[in-house]
Amino acid sequence: MLTRAKIESEITSLAAEVGEVARRRGRSLPTPNDLADLLTALGVTLEMTASAREPGEDQAERLAAIFTPGEVAPAAEALREAYLSLIGPALVADRPGYFRALRALRPVLSDLLTRRAEAWAGRWAEAARPFELYRGACSWLTGASAPPPVSAGAGRTPVEWATESAAKARGWHRVLLAALALNVAATELREWRDWIAGGAAEQYDALLRESANPTPCSSEDPAARWAREVGRHTLPDDEEAALIQQGVVSAEALAVVKALTPIPPRDEPMNLNP
Repeated sequence: MLTRAKIESEITSLAAEVGEVARRRGRSLPTPNDLADLLTALGVTLEMTASAREPGEDQAERLAAIFTPGEVAPAAEALREAYLSLIGPALVADRPGYFRALRALRPVLSDLLTRRAEAWAGRWAEAARPFELYRGACSWLTGASAPPPVSAGAGRTPVEWATESAAKARGWHRVLLAALALNVAATELREWRDWIAGGAAEQYDALLRESANPTPCSSEDPAARWAREVGRHTLPDDEEAALIQQGVVSAEALAVVKALTPIPPRDEPMNLNP
């Protein structure tokens, strides 16, 4: 089994390798440790880093690929392009290009985070938690001050947090927020595609059976579970239309999912503690 120490060692080693390419950069450009944080924010796995470091003619391309986010829905394409415009200059110490791209990143990041804040609340928490644990551990080991948080605190709505965070993010912290957003956006698209391709029908049948034959471990009403899953796997109409146009899914497959009716709620909640 791969240990956390092994994973961190691979990421640090890879970041140092990239850092050698940009050895002469100014002090405000990202450091190897910054790049290690970026890989974590992007959700890069140990297998991906190991593959990138294999010798061969395409090593440089593989190295660049691990800093490239996955496919995203149309709303996140502008952020993906802004991020890609930044990461190239960051890796090769193009100081003017990096700071131009960093400035251009702010409004695009702010727009996406604000528009997607409510829909992404659950996914953002899932992506942010391991990232903040990793950064917190690094801070504790090195004695460095705690880095700015990347998740919403208590007492703020997702939209309030997104608006404030995008406005206040400076320098590399802005890049890390963009990387997390692209990680979430890629997850959103992947899960949406799987949902349309058969995941919805499978989940629907399972919840119908559970509704008809409840068991003692069925603590949640299948109707509520289905409504939540539908909300999690629904994109705005214009984006779904664009993805059909791109051939990501077929119009027929999407229509089948849209035709699934709500699951009726249970007549009475189950009493698990009689």
